[in-house]
Amino acid sequence: MKICACSFLEAVHSNSLRLVQLHLAVPQALQARDLQQALFVATRLGHEAVVRLLLETGLSLVLAVDGRQNTPLYVAVAHRWPRLTELLARAGPPDLVNAWVGARHAAVHLAAQEGLDECLHVLVECGADLRARDSAGCTPLILAVRYKRYGVMKVLLEHSSSSLNMADHSGRTALHYAAQSATGVAQLLAAGAEVNVVDGEGLTPLLIAAAEGLSGVVKALAASGRCDVNVALPSSRRTALHILAHKGHSDCIAQLLAAGADVTAADAEGRTAMWFAVSNNRLHVVKELLRASCQANFFILTGYDLPHLRECLALPEAQQLFERADLQHWLQHARDVMSLRCLCRKWIRHHLGRHFYCDLQQLPVPDSIRHYLFYGELDDSED
Repeated sequence: MKICACSFLEAVHSNSLRLVQLHLAVPQALQARDLQQALFVATRLGHEAVVRLLLETGLSLVLAVDGRQNTPLYVAVAHRWPRLTELLARAGPPDLVNAWVGARHAAVHLAAQEGLDECLHVLVECGADLRARDSAGCTPLILAVRYKRYGVMKVLLEHSSSSLNMADHSGRTALHYAAQSATGVAQLLAAGAEVNVVDGEGLTPLLIAAAEGLSGVVKALAASGRCDVNVALPSSRRTALHILAHKGHSDCIAQLLAAGADVTAADAEGRTAMWFAVSNNRLHVVKELLRASCQANFFILTGYDLPHLRECLALPEAQQLFERADLQHWLQHARDVMSLRCLCRKWIRHHLGRHFYCDLQQLPVPDSIRHYLFYGELDDSED
């Protein structure tokens, strides 16, 4: 009996269809476990004809599990056999395609994570649940984004949009992960992904992208027209504008401002985006903020304003700070009387408010006036 089983497995392994048929023709020569083992071997090796023969025995072999609790269907997906995947999926009951492997996930999660486009397409056609969550709460779409499987993302978005805004156990949606790695953001936005979902830590996709310094993602989210650009971190109350001003990403700050970012918003310690830009010597950011009519009552190129000065005075080494020439310069000129030129510019910008930044380019005014209102001397100072 053992010899028969061993020779049978050898025939399966070598894909000898004739020998497999001969073994199957002998009544009661093989036990159920021999047939199950043979099915796993044939599936792993991609021997489609042998798999068909074994399934014809009618012993519900398709429901078998190996020592790792894998089904033959799962093994077919894991070894990238789309034809076998379809054969096994259609040979079993309707719910087989959604069967879990142990306590981890289903075959559709594996296909999404590994980027198995063809196998995933077969699973979808056979009724795979695209809203199914794995042990971490991840949907196939979330896994595809996390592992940068663009082909899988396309298949999933074409067949189901109902899982688009589903979140995992940490509260993150596919767009959260896309914003973190700059993966598929445009596709998700085009599919209608919700841009203002907050995860378990109070983060939106925009805040995540800002923290990662991904300017392209920030621009895409801000330009979507659906993004609340003034959402703040729960603890620090910092918005994306605060974060990007601190990092010095002037290239995407203009996009945030155009989307309605509040330049006067203060964090939990009362610091504005201008404060972060000045304190970190981000001159390009300072220029963008000033052009957006940011309220900067005390601003000079040496990099100090009143909040910054108050913070510095509280330091133990404050006495040494007064030996610095730039601080002395600030103390001498911070409260100087403003010139008529500066006063006029201040009141024009104050009167226009937020419309100033967005609409000034459309007004029929000379370039010299536009240069004056936009603090053009800041650009001149770099030359």
